[in-house]
Amino acid sequence: MDRIRIIIVEDEIVIATDIKAHLVSRGFEVLSIATNSEEAMRDVETLKPDVVLLDILLRGGVDGTVVAQKINSRFGIPVVYLTAHTDKATLAKAEMTDFYGYLVKPVNENILYVTLKMAYHKHQLETRIRENEQRLKNILDSLRDLIYVIDSRYRILWINHNVIAAFGDVTGIRCHEVFEKRGDVCPDCPVNTTFRDGQAHYIEKSLRLGSEDRLFVHTSHPFESGEGEKKQALLILSDITRERREMEELNRSREELRNLSAYLESVRERERTAIAREIHDYMGQSLTALKIDLSWVYKNLAGDVAALGNKLSGMMDLVDEAIQNTRNLCSELRPGILDDLGLSAALEWQTAEYEKMTGIQCSFESRPPDLVVNPDISTAAFRIFKEAMRNIIHHSGADGVEIRLDLGNGELRLAVEDNGRGISPEEAGSGRSFGIIGMRERAHHCGGELEVEGRAEGGTRVLLKIPVRE
Repeated sequence: MDRIRIIIVEDEIVIATDIKAHLVSRGFEVLSIATNSEEAMRDVETLKPDVVLLDILLRGGVDGTVVAQKINSRFGIPVVYLTAHTDKATLAKAEMTDFYGYLVKPVNENILYVTLKMAYHKHQLETRIRENEQRLKNILDSLRDLIYVIDSRYRILWINHNVIAAFGDVTGIRCHEVFEKRGDVCPDCPVNTTFRDGQAHYIEKSLRLGSEDRLFVHTSHPFESGEGEKKQALLILSDITRERREMEELNRSREELRNLSAYLESVRERERTAIAREIHDYMGQSLTALKIDLSWVYKNLAGDVAALGNKLSGMMDLVDEAIQNTRNLCSELRPGILDDLGLSAALEWQTAEYEKMTGIQCSFESRPPDLVVNPDISTAAFRIFKEAMRNIIHHSGADGVEIRLDLGNGELRLAVEDNGRGISPEEAGSGRSFGIIGMRERAHHCGGELEVEGRAEGGTRVLLKIPVRE
């Protein structure tokens, strides 16, 4: 173990030398002997001793307690007083300072040894306690939580930095006055139960921070400070506003996905039924009629040639009709133009088809006119466009639609704007708007985003943005 390092401040050099001999013989290291306050401050600053043994009255009437205060405040080094005076005035002056011992001359060697050892170890212990307290304070201040301690009368005894930042220094004020702005104890406060049963309890409760209501978990723990007050509680207020919002958003998204899944399943079934009916009504009847006519031709090969020609012409018409219906069905499932000529051509063709079918005036513009993107993005953009047009036809009451397709700066943008009644924010964000949910999911699948909003001048604007590699 390292020797305890001492500086002796004593203007009687004989006494100082004698004390030094005693200390060295008992294993101390005496760094210097100072005979006045100037030497003392210089040696303490330079040599950094563990303990200073200081005469309480130095030559020239210098007050040793003043020197002790300077040593304490500047260097934090413990001081043990050495004096020949035991009067009340001297003792009172010494008690006004932070000293670690009081030795009366002539000094008993054993008492000297014990006093210096105790002063050293007491200071070491206090230093460790202060360091631990500071470490604990730093930890508590680094947390996001508001932390404070109250007594049995609900007065705040201690607060961490976050409480100060939010409410100021509120020590000494009752907690309900600070956090709830009320004069009586909150009936649902978990501290009430903690004081009764000595267990931890918590509730969720909103607090007003600035201009915003935040949701906190208020947790109350029984607390013993060791300072005489028996009933105390440690309160930890954890802000869960963001977590709760994220959970609500997650639950909302899950609900939307469940609704979308059910909706898509029903749409699939309707599409299957419609396709089956179309195939039966058009292809089935046409091919059945064609079979009957072929059977008739077979039976009448030797008969009237003119009648046979007429029958064959009708058969060709039926075949043409079957072919056209087949093309229409395939186009409805996936237009070949999208694969053959690309997104611009497919959108332009589909726009013209909608205009012929509904009478709604439609305009289409593409920049560049023949832009090319990968098939997945083309499919997503085409399906989103069809859903947007379907919504316009069925819900908007519009008589005009503008479609713009742009590719530039690494982004594909498709805007569909109508002059109808416009969509409300509630409709755009509704979890039951399955068409919009489906469009957003398609955009998200391609790494893009979809905006649906009512325009100030009337109508609705659907904007699809998808990042692409040009």
